[in-house]
Amino acid sequence: MTLNPQSAEMSSTRLYEAETSPDLIAERYGLAREAVIDFSLNVNPFGPPPAAVEAAQRACGAIHLYPDLNYSQLRRALAARHRVDEGMFFFGAGLDDVIKLILQAWTSAEDD
Repeated sequence: MTLNPQSAEMSSTRLYEAETSPDLIAERYGLAREAVIDFSLNVNPFGPPPAAVEAAQRACGAIHLYPDLNYSQLRRALAARHRVDEGMFFFGAGLDDVIKLILQAWTSAEDD
């Protein structure tokens, strides 16, 4: 089945904004799930690289430990690579966390 890209329903619906899944899209339009490729949420349709899977498996061995919130190893490696002081880097757990941390750094409880 081929969908007309000019279709009113398809052209007005963006997968990310609709907060739906490729499974629901396939069902809604009568497509095989394998025919739907999702690029809306930084999804890699080719799956993870083997090296990433191996790194994740190695990391699972330390899953019981609390993470280094200073990202010390990454901070040292980046500082050495770019020949700058380790304090020059700012890390967060995703963009929302970075935005929150910046706002907290620039504001106080007394700010309106």
